[in-house]
Amino acid sequence: MPKKRKVKKEQIIVAVNKSPIKVILHPPNGKRKSWYAYWNGLATSKSTGQFDKAKAIEAVEGMLNNEGKPASLASTVLSDEEFEKVQRKHYGRRKEQRNRCKVV
Repeated sequence: MPKKRKVKKEQIIVAVNKSPIKVILHPPNGKRKSWYAYWNGLATSKSTGQFDKAKAIEAVEGMLNNEGKPASLASTVLSDEEFEKVQRKHYGRRKEQRNRCKVV
C-alpha cells in the first residue's frame, strides 16, 4: 500500500506597503485542521482558518494588511456615506434606463 502524500511547509513572499515579508505556511496535520502562518515578529504561528491552500494565502495577505489580525466583519461593512454613494449610483442608472425606454 502506498504512503499518503505528505504536504510540506512552504515559504511565500507577501508585499505589504511595497515591502516584502517572508511568510512560512504550515499545512494542516494532526489536530491542526487549517493552514498556519508564521512571519518574523510573531511569537507563535497563527491560524488562517482555511483548509484550502489558495484561500489560506489570501487570508495571510489580509492579515498582514490588517496589522496581523484576521479580517473581521466590521472591516467589510460599508460606512453610511459609502452606502449612500452606492445607492445613488445604482438608482441613478435605473432612472436613466427608464427615461431611455419611454416613447415620446
